[in-house]
Amino acid sequence: MESTAEGKILRAIGSQKFSICAGPMPLIMFDVEGASASNLDAIDHFRASVKSNLEVLDPRQRPNPMFFGCPTQIQLNDTCSKLAVRLPLDGMSKIPHLMDPDLHYEVLSKRGLAQSTFTTPGCQILDLGTDNQIYEQQLRYKQMYCPGNPLPEEVVQTWKNDVLETILTRPLPFVVKLQQTIFGKGTFIVKTSNDRAELLSRLPAMLQHNLSRTNVLNLHLRPATIIVSDFVTCSANANISYAITFFVGRDGIPDFICCVTQNMSEDNCWEGASITFSDQDRLERRFSKTIHDVASYINSKGYYGTIGIDVLEDVKGTQWVVDMNVRPPGSLILGLLKGFLSRDRGFDESQLISVLKTTKGKEEVLEMFGNEVVDGSIIITAWFKDVETGINWTSFVISGDTKADVQRLANKLQMLK
Repeated sequence: MESTAEGKILRAIGSQKFSICAGPMPLIMFDVEGASASNLDAIDHFRASVKSNLEVLDPRQRPNPMFFGCPTQIQLNDTCSKLAVRLPLDGMSKIPHLMDPDLHYEVLSKRGLAQSTFTTPGCQILDLGTDNQIYEQQLRYKQMYCPGNPLPEEVVQTWKNDVLETILTRPLPFVVKLQQTIFGKGTFIVKTSNDRAELLSRLPAMLQHNLSRTNVLNLHLRPATIIVSDFVTCSANANISYAITFFVGRDGIPDFICCVTQNMSEDNCWEGASITFSDQDRLERRFSKTIHDVASYINSKGYYGTIGIDVLEDVKGTQWVVDMNVRPPGSLILGLLKGFLSRDRGFDESQLISVLKTTKGKEEVLEMFGNEVVDGSIIITAWFKDVETGINWTSFVISGDTKADVQRLANKLQMLK
């Protein structure tokens, strides 16, 4: 769950980072101010900043952005076009998609991960309502839109009691996930009694949030479901989450893009990723079976395109897929920059800094780090100035010959805060 201001920043920065990866194609982006046109200056400023960032790309690699206030306002240029969405959203169901939105939501969900055929941690699925209850409710209100709580109160209360009882009694450690998570938000690692107490204090708001996202039209997608899964215990020296990105072709054959380590904050929020280019061939071989297992499963669901998985190895060497993002993941850009950074510029280490907040303007930062921008050790992947607060939000890919070089550069950038 995120505040309105935080959501605006994530949309502004996230959409720009992925726009760099899109290539020469029409690219739909949403204005950070949403459907309201009350703040025209902010809308114009956001659109100009996006176009400015894309200007650094070779025209042969540059997407053509199309801006809309919200999903219901989208208009395609021709009747042959189809949407290849990163996330299926309400309001776009009448527009042709490459993949059925309901099916895409299913494979993106943590419930879908729990029911997959490859190696994942054991999970307990806590659904709101049974299949029969959902079918009867949707049949009854087939032609009606019913926001809010679409199921009888006793069904809702049973679900709440089940979630509470599970979290109260499950042996430590364990992991709790909402149906859809992003940047680590919606995932709760419970290792201690204090972690359990903290989660229980947040539980009423979490459940209410899930209920607020549930209506009679999306009941079958089960947006309210809570997943409680086993905790994967890694060896003391290898508690690393590997984020692997690959492309699944129409034939189900995967094409490896990159394997990175994830950088997480103390409260388990995703802050970026790090890559060693010279290690990519070895990592591709190491995780080859897991990649092919996931690709085969996701192909059976009708998906083709970029996908990211998070993998942990336990003390026995078993590879557990603990998360699956059936969409272009955040670390994709590190893999796509391999040729430029490793082959052309000779760097072996790179790091994505997902979001950095600064009071300094873009031109000032470019002046401060002009040499690094020229040699490619700093790449600005997104820049957004909040015209209401005057705060700048940015994202970088930084590179060097060694991890120490990258860390020194990261420390310098942190001083912009």
